[in-house]
Amino acid sequence: MVVEQKDTDHTRIVHLPRLGGEGTKDPSADGTPAPAAPGPPALTSPAAAGGQ
Repeated sequence: MVVEQKDTDHTRIVHLPRLGGEGTKDPSADGTPAPAAPGPPALTSPAAAGGQ
């Protein structure tokens, strides 16, 4: 079960920036920190806190 949780976390981080650049932690990888900063700032806050 622990492995599944870790796998989900990893997939989440990889999907977030791929879905809509919500991965503020990796703005360089997304290449679009401008539209992602003013958009998902509040969504990333609760998501990152709950995910971690």
